[in-house]
Amino acid sequence: MEMKHKFVAHARNLFDRVTSLLPRHDQFWYKYAYMEELLMDYAAARKVYERWMQWQPSDNAWLQYIKFELRCHEIERARAIYERYVSQIQTVMSFTRLAKFEEMHGNNVRARAGYQTCHDTLKDDLSPEGITEDLYIKWAEFEERAARDDPSAAAKVYKLGIDTLPPERTASLRDKYAKYMKQKGTRTDIERLLLEKCRLKYEKQLSDSDGVDVDIWINYILLEENIGDSAAQCREVYERAIAAALPPEQAAPKGRKDLYRRYVYIWLFYANYEESLIQSGESTPDRVREV
Repeated sequence: MEMKHKFVAHARNLFDRVTSLLPRHDQFWYKYAYMEELLMDYAAARKVYERWMQWQPSDNAWLQYIKFELRCHEIERARAIYERYVSQIQTVMSFTRLAKFEEMHGNNVRARAGYQTCHDTLKDDLSPEGITEDLYIKWAEFEERAARDDPSAAAKVYKLGIDTLPPERTASLRDKYAKYMKQKGTRTDIERLLLEKCRLKYEKQLSDSDGVDVDIWINYILLEENIGDSAAQCREVYERAIAAALPPEQAAPKGRKDLYRRYVYIWLFYANYEESLIQSGESTPDRVREV
């Protein structure tokens, strides 16, 4: 009503009072700033937004301020507000919004830096509010668009996410990585991806069986021997399998002597494996005797 009668000064006084009394109610701040924008007093609108931001409001408040600057065609001002926004609210969502903004305005270098900064800032925060696979999915999709001549760029991001997050939180990321590699990857890349998938399967099975299922260990060992990519990795699986064996004095009371005997075969397989590596120089007779 006040605005209809052009009582601008009185309307400003009312907004000043209500925003002072109820600074956490975003709707009053927004209506105040929007009134100034309608009056084309953009400097006054900015002052309102700046007062609002001092209360460290929610994401929506920052986004409204950014949208205002974009309506004013002030790209650099909007960019500066985005930088302040992500310094105040450090979430995957805030950083990806910044990155999308930079990409939309043709600055792929800054967009990539936004994704990288998000990873560097949140990589150690594995809480639900911290790092998520959504960051790496959006980052990789960006690299697919921005670096079309370099398929390895997106692949590196997918791999970074898989290495950073716990396996149980990377299902969607792994699916997208697999689809991408089928389209862009080499045969070696695809084989490595399948190897990682099998490793995860065996790790899950071992976790579910408390690590004492000999058949799983043997299958895991055969995987590493036949298509694994390093002797060190294969040795690690052998050592873990041996460490998981129940000693005879523990196996006997539980009626599990047969289980211990089967673990003995793993020792024999291990020695044979080391012997097979002598010719390639990856093992020595002393190493075989040690096993």
